[in-house]
Amino acid sequence: MSRPDIHNPTIFAALLQRTRELTNRSVGVNFIIFPEVWRQAGNNPHEIVAQAAKVSRVVEFFLMEPDPEYVRIVHDQGALASWQVGSSEGALKAAEAGCRSLPRLTR
Repeated sequence: MSRPDIHNPTIFAALLQRTRELTNRSVGVNFIIFPEVWRQAGNNPHEIVAQAAKVSRVVEFFLMEPDPEYVRIVHDQGALASWQVGSSEGALKAAEAGCRSLPRLTR
């Protein structure tokens, strides 16, 4: 989903809940995440990640350095954290951050 209001945690939570209502299957969320953009909009990226982890089995991150704080937030909500990486170094950082799933991009 790509909406200008998606960075608002309340709106994001409502969209996730509606997604859950539409299926009895597992749901995952992928963040192409730039936390500074959310902060500039006056929102808390940690809250948005927590909302995703509440309704998803897997929360995946992409296009930022692996961050143990995001992984902890995801795990605290009972979901799995995954980080797409493009190098062996990135995979090590993601594993050190606590990710159990590390899809590797190929070129």
